[in-house]
Amino acid sequence: YFDQEIWDIKWNCDNKAVRGIIILCCGFNLKVLKISKIFPKFLKIYTVSLSIKLFGVFQWKLSFSSPNLAVGDLSGKIILYRLGKILTVKEVNRSAHNNSPINCLEIFSGKKKNSRYLISGGFNGDIKLWDLNEWHKPIFQINFLNRQILNIKPNSNNFRLPLIFVGLDNGYFSCIS
Repeated sequence: YFDQEIWDIKWNCDNKAVRGIIILCCGFNLKVLKISKIFPKFLKIYTVSLSIKLFGVFQWKLSFSSPNLAVGDLSGKIILYRLGKILTVKEVNRSAHNNSPINCLEIFSGKKKNSRYLISGGFNGDIKLWDLNEWHKPIFQINFLNRQILNIKPNSNNFRLPLIFVGLDNGYFSCIS
């Protein structure tokens, strides 16, 4: 029990030493939980390995793909972290969505070795694609006029034609290639 509103949850099970890592955005905090492999009756099933104070406003959204963690907020800001033995702030983009709330983020790998991308969607209808190696400006941007982006999902894994699936506030589903 965290005694705060939980805005977003992500799960990653890349680590073989633990069952997985859960990252929670709750209230003004980002919590990283390690889930143990064994569930004895009298032990906690998780340990809080990291708790970070997030400054700004509520309703943070996040995407986690080891070792990168991206967090976006209601003011349109995206913070990119590197999660290792310690958490380090890699970069902050204060105007990623021009003061419009960010509602969805996804980190994914490209076809080239070590290529990592972030796709973000906002309430202003913008979808932006960022190269995490050089992410000072988006490499692709599209706007769904007068619509809010509620969900985005890239299908980047082993497909010849990369696609981005988009869920909109009016109930429409769109596909970008």
